Amino acid sequence: MSKRLDHLDKQRMLAALARQIHRREELSDSQLDYLQVVLSRIGNGDDANEVLGVRPTRGRSEKDAISRRKLSFILHWIAGATYEDENEPAAYTVEKACELAMTQVVPVANQVWGNPDNFEYDAAYLRKKWYDEREMRSLKRSPFDHAFPYEEPRLNDL
Repeated sequence: MSKRLDHLDKQRMLAALARQIHRREELSDSQLDYLQVVLSRIGNGDDANEVLGVRPTRGRSEKDAISRRKLSFILHWIAGATYEDENEPAAYTVEKACELAMTQVVPVANQVWGNPDNFEYDAAYLRKKWYDEREMRSLKRSPFDHAFPYEEPRLNDL
């Protein structure tokens, strides 16, 4: 993963980890290693918010993290619109999917995440981001991926 995780990524990943534990699912070796390190640091008196990274850090705002989720949502739709396999050709080219996203997806993204800066997406910008943001081009996403655009239910809602 080329991008640094932001605090919302870390919050989402911790919630997903809590759901795994709640369901008594087996944890991976890397998850157990992570828990050992963070619990040891917290047990030794380090600040839990700092150790877990669940607050915005210097130079990285809440607004930036939310904008990233919004872009991730739009690019995920483009990934679906351009997906092809051996049995089915892609429904759209990247260029056409970016154009359609302007009328079909961007308004939904603005409704969900807002548009406080009145930033106007255009098809050329989306096409550039499509090629720049390789990790957001996958159809298969999980809560452990950077800028996962979907909300998981909270543990107390299960």
